[in-house]
Amino acid sequence: MSKIIPKVKPALSPADADGQKEEKREAKKAKPRAPFALLPGFFGWVVLALFARIFTQALSSPISSVLYVFILILPLLSAAYLAVLYFTVTAVSETGVHTASKNEPVPFTVCLKNAGILPVPTVEAEVLLPDAHAVRCTRGFSILSLVPFGTGTVSQNAVFPFRGRYEIGIEAVWLYDPFRFARIKKNTRCFSSVAVLPGNTEEKLPEGVILSDDETESNQLDNGADRAELSDIRQYVAGDHMKNIHWKLSTKSEELMVKKYSMNNGRLNAIYADLAAMEEDRKVMWREDVNEYLADAVVEETLALAKAILRRGGMCSVDYVDDRRRDEEKNVPMNAESDLERLRYPLATVPIARYDQTVGTLIPADGQITGTSLFFVTGNLSAGFLRDVGRVSQSVSGSEGGRVHVIYLDPTVIRNPEYKEKTEAEYRAAAEHLAMAGVSLDVRTLPLKAETFEEE
Repeated sequence: MSKIIPKVKPALSPADADGQKEEKREAKKAKPRAPFALLPGFFGWVVLALFARIFTQALSSPISSVLYVFILILPLLSAAYLAVLYFTVTAVSETGVHTASKNEPVPFTVCLKNAGILPVPTVEAEVLLPDAHAVRCTRGFSILSLVPFGTGTVSQNAVFPFRGRYEIGIEAVWLYDPFRFARIKKNTRCFSSVAVLPGNTEEKLPEGVILSDDETESNQLDNGADRAELSDIRQYVAGDHMKNIHWKLSTKSEELMVKKYSMNNGRLNAIYADLAAMEEDRKVMWREDVNEYLADAVVEETLALAKAILRRGGMCSVDYVDDRRRDEEKNVPMNAESDLERLRYPLATVPIARYDQTVGTLIPADGQITGTSLFFVTGNLSAGFLRDVGRVSQSVSGSEGGRVHVIYLDPTVIRNPEYKEKTEAEYRAAAEHLAMAGVSLDVRTLPLKAETFEEE
């Protein structure tokens, strides 16, 4: 069994990190390995062949001639050996996990099999595993030897620090001949797909928030009707609110039954998750994976906010841009905490939207969402986002009571230092714009630590 041991690097000070930035960029541009390469052993053979020729001519004996011929055919034997290994060495994934939680170890195992009679002196497995400091997989190598008809395993506990869909496994194996004359690549692409679910965090509502479902004079319907119409009755599920229990029917059936309500769009707490990518001219101000970092934080904040509203007895809907969804799935209404499970997997794998697919694409063209409390979760106060929020805030009735809220996940921790003044100026301008539009702004720190990037 072979394990992939990560290299441990000393932490870099900010000054050292800036000084090595150019070196890191050059390292990223390094050319990948060629599918076939001659190794130093081959050039040693060339020298040996020249020496054998001189030795054979000097002695003129049958033994030296046989030795010379054997040396000459060594490359052919090497090529034939590699050809056999190419067709006999295979990889099989034994990772049976398809969903995982963030920061929880997932056992990763891939088995290399040698189906031939020739031993494999050296095989390098090119392994893709999640990067501990970025939202992507990185390559590593594990070296094994395989006996005839034998197997070897590459195993390690993979830890996923961010939500998303990952492909982990062996992308290719590099086969070596016994004489180390050459190396050849065989693409195996033996991957397991793992969907990493967002973390289950707790959240408090911003101060002064008035939910659309709060029983206040401003929110009650004139006819005294309930907040929504009864649409169904089902068995109790952990997370359902106690006030939705149908006590009379529960007594008769001897098990808890819960009332399910249809959403009243005029009384809805709507959460909009902004998963739009940054524009290219703004992306340079942040670290390379800024879009992935922000998407991960927005998803977790959205789920936590929905949980806080549901625990308070409110109802809400969550909406986000996802080109995979059908029209009828563009909005996810919820009236119990158990409904959050319907969102966890889709939000775990939702791809990042284009920079022009802001929350404005989710709102009716006329901007009319009367009687609704709106929550916008974002990490990107772009001009398009501010324009869309400002347009909506003017049309939402009762907005003066703080009915439109922006929860901003401040990405300062992943800012490139040279853009400090520019990003701070942009934030001040955005905050003033939202204040003038009557929108409350709640700033949260992006849940990342600076130490996360010290080993990059």
